[in-house]
Amino acid sequence: NLSLFHNQLGDKEAAEHHLAMATRLSMGGAPAASDEEDRKRGENDRRRREEMYLQVLEIDPDDALAHFGLGELAVERERYDDAVDHLEKALAADPGHAAAILALGTAHERLGDVACARQVYERGVDAAAKRGDAANAAKMQQRVKALLE
Repeated sequence: NLSLFHNQLGDKEAAEHHLAMATRLSMGGAPAASDEEDRKRGENDRRRREEMYLQVLEIDPDDALAHFGLGELAVERERYDDAVDHLEKALAADPGHAAAILALGTAHERLGDVACARQVYERGVDAAAKRGDAANAAKMQQRVKALLE
């Protein structure tokens, strides 16, 4: 009905928006969130995860997964120096953590330290292969190849 109403008013954009929402709802889906709602929801999720990881570090300051989580959050927030710090701590506790190695390489790339990123990825390919983590090994091989070009 809202779609028809907006169409009669000549507001084609609003009519199409409401028609799309009605179609999505009739198929059992949820209404689409706005970009602002998505951004707020994402930041709230990052804050919640950050608080959880910090609580874990209060209990065990060397917890590899908490440092990995904080490192990934720092990459998401484009705080690459913080990411490097946390990811190196994660790898000190668990040197073969392929996802942490991949994230560390990404942080070094974003900081502009291509040589270091390449070394991290090369080390990560071996670590991932030893753990049978083919997906992360392949991602790091792709990054090494891209950095050599």
